[in-house]
Amino acid sequence: MNMEKKTTVPPSNIIAIIALVLGILAATTGWVPFAGIGLGIAAIILSAIALKKQQHKGLAVAGLVTGIVGGIWSLIVTAFFIALVLFGIGLAPVAAEFLEGVQKETQTKLTAQKDFQKGQTAVFGDYEVKVNSSSDYTPSEAYQVPADGKKFIVVNLTIKNIGISSGYVGTSTFTVDGTNSTYVQGKTPLASGSLDVDASVTGDVVYEVPANSSGWKLQYKETVLVLTGDKPSSKELTYSLAF
Repeated sequence: MNMEKKTTVPPSNIIAIIALVLGILAATTGWVPFAGIGLGIAAIILSAIALKKQQHKGLAVAGLVTGIVGGIWSLIVTAFFIALVLFGIGLAPVAAEFLEGVQKETQTKLTAQKDFQKGQTAVFGDYEVKVNSSSDYTPSEAYQVPADGKKFIVVNLTIKNIGISSGYVGTSTFTVDGTNSTYVQGKTPLASGSLDVDASVTGDVVYEVPANSSGWKLQYKETVLVLTGDKPSSKELTYSLAF
């Protein structure tokens, strides 16, 4: 009696292979919002089907793992992207209002008076400045002497913050005809530090100027942001007060 020998045909692994391919794609595109979610879900479903059909277990499990990893990673990225978009939409009016305020403040400063006459109370940007007195100055310390052809002058200033936020003022804030203050201190030195809104400070600042000079100008420089035109730019403004 002849008996036929039966052979077992191994099941096709096509579903497991597709699941793995989709899982790999999900994992590699997970950093792109939305992209990896659909691929990850498809990889998980096909991996489950492949395991049920007893296809290649290694391929199916690999597809399942990569699908889960890619899907979760893409879900996190997508959630972050959506939150960022919603946050940006919410901030848009605030940003627009802020930029409009900056533009108005810049325009005000660009058109403001820059040169002030002797005896006037000047407005230097966010500061109201007054020269109370000025005179030649001889320090009490013998080693404190001006350079040849120079002399010291002491200028007594009152500075008030008229801006909308506190700001730094000190002996280095202003120059005289472009010359910075010296290391020499007057009898009542101007205090350096933060000046609150509506607060004022009075004190002496000593400068070294040409010995035969007179008719000086106290100067202050600030840089403003200009938002008009094709692209933002900056502009340096120079204020002066004769004394």
